[in-house]
Amino acid sequence: LARCYEKGIGTDVDEQRAFANYERAAQQYEKDVVDYGTAEGMKGLRMCCSKLGIDSAIRAFRAFKKAEEKGFSAATSYLAECYKIGFGTDKDLKKAFDVYEKGALNGQADALCQYNYAVCFELGEGTDKDYEKAMEWYAKASESGDDGAIYNMGCLILNDLVQGRIRREGLKLVQDSVAKQSEDAYCELGVRSMTGIQEGEDTIFPVNCGEAVRCFRACLEKSPDHPRALGCYGYCFETGRGEARDVERAIQMYKRAAAIAEDPHLSQFACYRLGVCYETGTGVSKDLSEALSFYNLSLEHVHKNPSEGWPGLRNLVRDALRRVVEAASPSCRRSRNASSFQLHPTGRGEGEGLPLKTAVGIDEVEASSARKNVAEMCELGVRFITGIVDGGDDIHLVDYSEAIKWFRACLEESPDHPRALGCHGYCFETGRGEAKDVERAIQMYKRAVAATEDPHLSQFACYRLGACYETGAGVSKDLSEAISFYYRSLEHVDKDPSEGWPGLHDFVSDALRRSLERAASAEDVSHSILGKRKRGSQE
Repeated sequence: LARCYEKGIGTDVDEQRAFANYERAAQQYEKDVVDYGTAEGMKGLRMCCSKLGIDSAIRAFRAFKKAEEKGFSAATSYLAECYKIGFGTDKDLKKAFDVYEKGALNGQADALCQYNYAVCFELGEGTDKDYEKAMEWYAKASESGDDGAIYNMGCLILNDLVQGRIRREGLKLVQDSVAKQSEDAYCELGVRSMTGIQEGEDTIFPVNCGEAVRCFRACLEKSPDHPRALGCYGYCFETGRGEARDVERAIQMYKRAAAIAEDPHLSQFACYRLGVCYETGTGVSKDLSEALSFYNLSLEHVHKNPSEGWPGLRNLVRDALRRVVEAASPSCRRSRNASSFQLHPTGRGEGEGLPLKTAVGIDEVEASSARKNVAEMCELGVRFITGIVDGGDDIHLVDYSEAIKWFRACLEESPDHPRALGCHGYCFETGRGEAKDVERAIQMYKRAVAATEDPHLSQFACYRLGACYETGAGVSKDLSEAISFYYRSLEHVDKDPSEGWPGLHDFVSDALRRSLERAASAEDVSHSILGKRKRGSQE
């Protein structure tokens, strides 16, 4: 009955009724009636409630938790997933790991739990990274019938992440996975067809760009929004390898990949290539701020899972980051004369190589250049606050005084720049680089969110205002205001995640979920605010 309402079979689509009937089916475990219908109820409950907002997510989580506690193994993976992504509860990777471990070790050969237990070891989620244990549990998952585990083992071997294995063995596992029509395996084989595979001095898999294109197309036919395949196939168009060169199409594919929220680590190569394009001005206007942002995003994804990008990608991104940080600093230096204050993005001296102000539109050109440099100043300030870190290796060290210098420079040129106001305000709120002054921070946040031009640049200020209203820091505690600002921040992050703060989407999503749960029983929160539960609350 739930499926009929969900799919519109013999009746109108009604997601609320579908959810209610899936919930009833899932709760049959309470009557000790554990059968196929109960398992399908669990599955339908998870799929359906993801569309309906936080209340449904909380109800689903509670159902999974009760079922798992009663020994219903089909609920184990769903419960662990809730903890892993913060679905209906607080995100807690350690709890997710513990639940997956319980399912993997229960003696019932639960392939899904075994697979996800291995993923925890591979990605270091809820536990330390351990590629040897990941291999062990992928092997057990494969024996239990999980075909995806074969591909993961092949990737670990091909990327030299486990000891005592040869690449020829890894290639064979990936090819076996291709035979089972795995889109991930198609993509991996495409990458290896672009780069070739060496085993010592022997070439065990030659470069074949035509084969690479065939594999990428096969992957995208099965999964049109596969981030890694979009990035790698886009590279074929960017470089003219296996496809006619089409830089514009490549940029479009990179941007599609980078915008996909599910499994974002799969976009690591697309983010890197976007960084290259913005650094060099290939197919887009040259913009070192954008390049820096995409390179840093790529490195974060590489660190999470180095087997899902491109051979040698970590070193390529690290070198690019150093290069851009060095290039961006002189390009943002200010020049003064008696009558004007101008920014020179090329790093040239006042008037050097610049056209005279006689051409039509020169003021607009200079204004555009200034905006770009202001963005670079602010981005550098953010990176000096947070640092750029690859594992235990600091590529760009935290330096609060340097961050303050860049925020001040940005605000000197553009006093109402929303992002700089928010980030500099944070320095006053937390006492990082400035004497702590919460009242001044609040004033700066409010100026930022009041800006009407480029409002998405106020995403961090909105988040910090939400945090202040949630905790009562510098303002009267007000959950209604907190929720409102969190929503605004999330909307702006969705518009442009590169203009806020590293990890801001997760910060805001967690804060919004937390505030909504607290507000559910609070009388001072209006129904109009709680009624906004759309995309942000689901995430």
